[in-house]
Amino acid sequence: MSVPRPLSRELLKKMFLKTLYISRHSGSSCICSSDFVSMISGSMADYFGIPDLSEEEYSECLAAVYELERDGFLSQDANFASKKFVDLTPKGIDYVAEKLADLKLPSGEIEQYLTRDDLREHVLEDYLSAEYETSIRKAFMLIETLLSSRKTEASVMMDGSLMSKTYISNEGKLKYSSTEVESELESLQRIMHGTMIWFRDPRSAKTSGINDAEAAAQILVFANLHLNILDQ
Repeated sequence: MSVPRPLSRELLKKMFLKTLYISRHSGSSCICSSDFVSMISGSMADYFGIPDLSEEEYSECLAAVYELERDGFLSQDANFASKKFVDLTPKGIDYVAEKLADLKLPSGEIEQYLTRDDLREHVLEDYLSAEYETSIRKAFMLIETLLSSRKTEASVMMDGSLMSKTYISNEGKLKYSSTEVESELESLQRIMHGTMIWFRDPRSAKTSGINDAEAAAQILVFANLHLNILDQ
C-alpha cells in the first residue's frame, strides 16, 4: 500500500506517539532509543515501513513533537539529562492505548476513487491524518445534508422517513432514473437507509475505533457511490 507524501503534521504526531510507545512501554526491543531526533531520523519510518522522512516532513515532525509536549502528551525523560530524550505522560499512554492501538497509515490510492469534489473537500484531510472515524462521519453527514436539501416534507433527521420519502416510488421525491420498478426502488431504499443507520452515528460501535486505513477507504468509496446515486 502506498502512503501519500508528504505526511501531515497530525499524522506525524500519531506516528511519533505510537513509535515511542512501542519503544518504551510495550516491552519490544525493536526500537531502543527515546532520543526523539533519532526516532524521527530513522526508527519511526522503519517501524511503519516507509522511506525516510523528507526534509519537509522532518521539520514538521520536530514541530509535532514540540506541540505534543505542549499539549501534555510528552515530557522530558527523567532518566536522561538531555532534552532530546522524551517519554509519554499518562495522558499520552492512554491516548495511544485507546486511539492508536491498531494505527495504520492512509492509502495513497484513495484520491483516485473519491471522484467527487464535495466529498474530497469534506473528508480527505481527516483521512490523510488518520482520523478515520471523523472522515466517515463527515462523509455520511454530507449525504444527509444533500438528502435534506432535496426533501419537500420529510424530517431533516435520518429517522427512516427521509430515506423512504426520498427513494420509494409511490412517495419518492427523488426518482432513481435507472429504474421505475417498485421492488428495485425499495431494495435501493433499504441499502441506502441501512448504510446511513450503520455508519452515520459517530457513537456507533461499527465505526468506533476504526484505525484500518483500507477499511475506512472502502467505506468512503461507498459514500462516494451513494452520493453519485443521489445525483442520478
